[in-house]
Amino acid sequence: MTTHWVITVEYGTGEGHRFEPLTQFAATREEARRRLYTYACEHKHRESLRQRSRHVFRQDEHTYYVQVRGAVSGHHLRYRLAELVWSTEKALLPDPRPQEPQDAVPDDPWHPPAQ
Repeated sequence: MTTHWVITVEYGTGEGHRFEPLTQFAATREEARRRLYTYACEHKHRESLRQRSRHVFRQDEHTYYVQVRGAVSGHHLRYRLAELVWSTEKALLPDPRPQEPQDAVPDDPWHPPAQ
């Protein structure tokens, strides 16, 4: 099922702490997770940063902690994926009809005929 997502980045400390949305898009959960991973591995939070190394750690299925080592400084970032669950713009929300789980067992399962 396709829903709306946002990817955010957090970095800095104290008064210099920043929290920014990077992108919003519609996708399935798996597509959204792949996009989050790509951002964690490739996003440049400062254009002037000359990256020497990057370490990406998954904290949970919707969060990556990233250590970036630049030419003169190090940076610590957190990339997060968030699903839109409520909005005044109803067209953005997923279909509210309940979905049957893929592993659901029918009430009256089919049985092969007796031999």
